[in-house]
Amino acid sequence: MYKVEAIANYFIEKGVAVDYPLNQIILQKLLYYAYGWGLVMSDREKLFDAPIQTYACGPVIFKIYHQLKHLGMEELEDPIPRFRSFIFENLLAPRLNPKNKRDKRVIIFLDAIWREYSGLSPIYLTASLLAEGTPWDKLKKKYGRVANGTNIDDQMLIDYFLPLKKKQEQLL
Repeated sequence: MYKVEAIANYFIEKGVAVDYPLNQIILQKLLYYAYGWGLVMSDREKLFDAPIQTYACGPVIFKIYHQLKHLGMEELEDPIPRFRSFIFENLLAPRLNPKNKRDKRVIIFLDAIWREYSGLSPIYLTASLLAEGTPWDKLKKKYGRVANGTNIDDQMLIDYFLPLKKKQEQLL
């Protein structure tokens, strides 16, 4: 399991490297898809250490949200530090190491998530995560509304992503 900042930083740095900087909404959605797909592609192994939670605009990782909310909808160009330090901020930013065998496999997986979802608009991504049958939608129906900060448990994500995986496998 990785620090969520390391996964977020991979996407942020990838966006900068390919001249397609992300905003916070797209980053949150990429993290959601990476976590959900990761659960069903790795036999329920969690990709990162932070829970997926509900928010009015869909699923979020509040640990990342709270670190970036001061930026609003600005493009993300700098990595998220693990600790706040004005002197060593970039040195403390958790990152994946492409020379590490395990990290390299995760990078290949994250690149697939990037190819599939990064080009979609924030409006489309948000709508797709709030759509009928999604974990967010199921929680809304269960409680009549979605309270901010409600954990979306891993089993709900597996129940949502596993049929998508099976459908994708049938197409191959």
